Amino acid sequence: MSGEVHHCPYCSVGGQYRPMKPLGQSKEYRCSVCGHTIVENNPSHLCACSHCKATREESNATWRRERHARLSVPDTLTRTL
Repeated sequence: MSGEVHHCPYCSVGGQYRPMKPLGQSKEYRCSVCGHTIVENNPSHLCACSHCKATREESNATWRRERHARLSVPDTLTRTL
């Protein structure tokens, strides 16, 4: 472990971000309040805490709306059967 203190970006204590606790001897850290996790030197790690899930879901919904808007056929081009 690096000895560096990692902090949860979602939880605070005493006006500062809450320190995250290491999980055993791994490079994974977890917030004891919300469950947010990070893994040192692994930027592709997907945290499963409720904050991160909500952020991903909103991002995916926005992407789907924008993609649908780009792919929609203008009303003037639709055929009436």
